[in-house]
Amino acid sequence: MKYLGIVVIATLCIGCSSNQQKTDSQSASNSDLVCEYTMKTGSHIKKKRCISRQQAEIERSMAESFIRDQGMDTGSTADSSQGL
Repeated sequence: MKYLGIVVIATLCIGCSSNQQKTDSQSASNSDLVCEYTMKTGSHIKKKRCISRQQAEIERSMAESFIRDQGMDTGSTADSSQGL
């Protein structure tokens, strides 16, 4: 029984030490990440999504251009419905 306990404790210590190294290397790369919590429509469960700052900037600019394009289409449709 003592041998089993020593093996379990040694395994836990080795597992924790290897996890610490991964955490240190991840913390350096995480500084360039942007994380957000979002919910799907009709759900109260939040999901964490992490992307790079560069990808976040690309998505933001694409969303702005989409909204801008939709706004122009909506404006022209509204003018034609008024009979001008």
